[in-house]
Amino acid sequence: MGQMRDQTRITGTKGMVYRKGTLEDRKSTRRTARFGGVMENVIVDIPFPLAVSSKLLDDFGFTEIIDSSLDWDPKQCKTSPGDACKSIVMATSSIKERPAIMNIGLNYEELPLDLLFDTVQSAADLDRFSLAEHLDRLYEAGTDKVYLKVASAVRAHYEIVSKRAHSDTTSVNVWGMYDSDYQNDGGIDITYGYSKDRRPDLKQYMIGKVVDENGISIYSRPLDGNTSDVEWNQMCLDSIEDVLRREDMIYVADSKVVTDRLIKRLDEAGIRFVSRLPENFGNSLQARILKDVNVSDLVIMEKIPGEEKRTDRAYKEVAVEWEGIALRAIPQITSHNRGKGDNPNSRF
Repeated sequence: MGQMRDQTRITGTKGMVYRKGTLEDRKSTRRTARFGGVMENVIVDIPFPLAVSSKLLDDFGFTEIIDSSLDWDPKQCKTSPGDACKSIVMATSSIKERPAIMNIGLNYEELPLDLLFDTVQSAADLDRFSLAEHLDRLYEAGTDKVYLKVASAVRAHYEIVSKRAHSDTTSVNVWGMYDSDYQNDGGIDITYGYSKDRRPDLKQYMIGKVVDENGISIYSRPLDGNTSDVEWNQMCLDSIEDVLRREDMIYVADSKVVTDRLIKRLDEAGIRFVSRLPENFGNSLQARILKDVNVSDLVIMEKIPGEEKRTDRAYKEVAVEWEGIALRAIPQITSHNRGKGDNPNSRF
């Protein structure tokens, strides 16, 4: 008895077949030995989302990045950390119901795994213990550092040129009991903090994220539940300052980036930034600027197609200096008071 492996058809796409690293327009079957040793052709389907996800991950070298970033011994690990992480990414992003880690392997049963992975021989290789061990290695390597490598590889492979880096945080509410000493082991502190979901009664953790103007991720990091935006901006610049400077991107963040320390750091690094100017910054710098601005000097801001219903705005550019640092202030007024972003008072 024997088996001759060929290719595998992608479900839902007539004539399209998938082999590791390729998508080809060719009808395909696999020859397999049935009972009694009779060889016959059968077709094994790979769900289309899984096939596409695998192809995209292979294109920019996802598994190679993970394997080279983690501390592991190929002689001791049956499955590589790259393949383990790839199985998790594909399962959580391509399947409607996001599975728990203990059920990841179930999604790959009866699939030709040799077409999707290099080191996975059966779905049993993706059990919770193997995946958990590799996730521990990922944590030890620094999830944010590995994420930055992956994001950089994606942008480099697809030649994505970014002009702006938009930085912000969000809170994620959780239920249940959490060990208060967990953070002593280096883990994030799940605790009470400012809830952006307006659930101050629940504990939370934070996620800090940076994306470009097209929403393509640049950097991401899990944070303690009480992390302030000032702390996040400091950590963010510690991690991506070289990227911002090398690619000459504009750093876009909320008003918490406008502090003495961060403004001086951005200036010294030669990084341009855009933010709102707090009223209490620089010895009432905002009030002093607005005092010299006349409404008659403001210019109507043009609207791009599709924004005809947007609030009317008028603005003026003003060159200012703070602590020897040249800044450009843009006071503006709006036609309607519609909330935090549309206050009729001048804003930056």
